[in-house]
Amino acid sequence: MAANVSPVDIKPDVKKTVNDFDSFKVALAEDLTDENVIELATVFNYPPAIKEKLETSASAGRLMIRYMEERGQIEPTSILTLLCALNKMDLLGIEKRVRKLYEEHTGILCSSEDQSKAQIEEKKNKFNKYSKIAYQKQYGTAKPFPSMNERSVDRIFVEGGIYYVAQKGDSKQTPDVLESLESYNEILSSPKTDSKRKIIEGEPGYGKSTIGLQFLHDWCTKNPTSPLKDVKILIYLQLRQLVGVKSIYTAIKNFIVPKDEDMDEACIQEILRVYKESVVMIFDSYDEYPDKNETETDISFIIEMKMFQDSIVMILTRTLCLPPNLHPETKSIRLTGFGVAERRNYVLKVVDRNNDQLADWIEEQLQRNPVLKDLCQVPLLFTMVAHTVHKSQNIEVFNSLTRFFKYLIACFHNHMKSKKGATNEVPAVETKLAKLYRIAFEGLTQRKQQLTWKTTYLVSELGQEFYDYYIDLGMLAQEEVFDISQCIHLIEARMSHKIICEFYASNHLAWILSEDNRALTYRYLQEDQGNVGKSSLHWIYQEIYTSGYSRMDMIFPSAVNVKPL
Repeated sequence: MAANVSPVDIKPDVKKTVNDFDSFKVALAEDLTDENVIELATVFNYPPAIKEKLETSASAGRLMIRYMEERGQIEPTSILTLLCALNKMDLLGIEKRVRKLYEEHTGILCSSEDQSKAQIEEKKNKFNKYSKIAYQKQYGTAKPFPSMNERSVDRIFVEGGIYYVAQKGDSKQTPDVLESLESYNEILSSPKTDSKRKIIEGEPGYGKSTIGLQFLHDWCTKNPTSPLKDVKILIYLQLRQLVGVKSIYTAIKNFIVPKDEDMDEACIQEILRVYKESVVMIFDSYDEYPDKNETETDISFIIEMKMFQDSIVMILTRTLCLPPNLHPETKSIRLTGFGVAERRNYVLKVVDRNNDQLADWIEEQLQRNPVLKDLCQVPLLFTMVAHTVHKSQNIEVFNSLTRFFKYLIACFHNHMKSKKGATNEVPAVETKLAKLYRIAFEGLTQRKQQLTWKTTYLVSELGQEFYDYYIDLGMLAQEEVFDISQCIHLIEARMSHKIICEFYASNHLAWILSEDNRALTYRYLQEDQGNVGKSSLHWIYQEIYTSGYSRMDMIFPSAVNVKPL
């Protein structure tokens, strides 16, 4: 927008050069380097033919001036577009120098509107710099199963089944009507899913968080095939970390902005307000969100479209844990796991590149083992099988989920023994596992699920040696959380995946339900009656029973004949 010129806009000491826009253009051409010119052409989306002329020109700066003037990117009365582009390129020193050149040669002060827009652009660029550093740490340390080395998510990401819920069913007789999406990018780009609110739902282990990390990777790297490439701001939050954090700005400040930077919540609010139409938010792990039953939080308001109505928000959660009071415009996308083609793609991309024989052999073994084949529809479980089999070249026959998990965990332990060497002992775990089972059970059955624990508590319960071993093993993982009550960041530990936590909890539940513990079972049934009308025992039973596995003997090691409560 051109600034209006009036006498007060003229600097007293430069009146003799008023409106000398031509001399400004000459000075600007001399100030821009060839590298600056090509960067500007990229920011302005100049066509390849023009960029090629700029790259081969003997006077690229002068040619660039001509192109910018023809396109209205510099005008005698305003250079706002150029200043914003320089800010976007993080060339703040050049931006200030160009501003000064313009004022000295034309005598026109850059308008307050120009200054404020350039300043907010500068703040946005700083915020995005912080965001990308935080997100690179997250998507760069992905791993498909506990004992695997960390990798960038794009090296392990394989798309499973992705469907748009075209029509919700109302019973088992009338199930949801699903329509296939060709790729995860269509979650954002397909007309079928066109909405400001989207739910990405799936059973545990079906890759919801992995898709979220892939979106982060695409935005940070400006993937040209991604719908996120032109998005100004991306907000990614793990809701499980937001215990008691009611303000979205507090969450962003404490999980994205570095601790030693002075960008406050008011500044974050200003940035999001200005760019709200080009903001995408990703809320991961809604099913683990401690405050999901609280109605007076910004997260709740945003999901219900009472805040950020012009921004796109994606909520990642389990199918059986959808947010209440969803806005009618909300579109649902469902992940359905791995089929034969997806399993093969994973083996050839991640496990052993181009090893067709291994991919064929694994699939052949799965076809011969119906229970394992069903389990390997779950991407998380298949990745565990594929990597384990790659090391041992052996697949056992399983008749229950319990046996499958025990086998995998035993493989993790054996792998750790190999890493430590035959002469090194690993701690005896059997005596400590019962405590870990109890901790998992109690965490899942609280009114507000506790899925992370202070390291000091776990060490006191399990012992330092066991704790360190399980961190090395990958069954426990450390992460940073924000304690809103003390306004400090803490390092806490959690199970590597909630499905692992539920498996451990099921062992404790099986012990509670065993014949020797009838009195304890009765006590659990009487406790916590205010927990949304369910006792702790009812709650954990339903949580595990409905988590995607239909046979009770696949869940409980010693409770095959237990009936649903």
